[in-house]
Amino acid sequence: ADIIVSSAGSPGLLKAEWVKPGAEVINVGTTFCDEKDALRSDFDGDLSQFANKFSPVPGGIGPLSVAFLFKNVVAKAWKRAL
Repeated sequence: ADIIVSSAGSPGLLKAEWVKPGAEVINVGTTFCDEKDALRSDFDGDLSQFANKFSPVPGGIGPLSVAFLFKNVVAKAWKRAL
């Protein structure tokens, strides 16, 4: 695939070498791993060797999710107040 959006929520489920060279990867599936005491990606391995661009874990789409969540909450609050 040219674009991969992963949201499995299963650390290491996908291997970086499975990614088509030059693909774009949006990694939504971020899971806290108790044994490593860290956030883990759905991907295992170095995506930079295969993907053209990819969202990092942590710090990838999380800030966007939070921004859109607040935007939607404010929009609903204004709508409800009017």
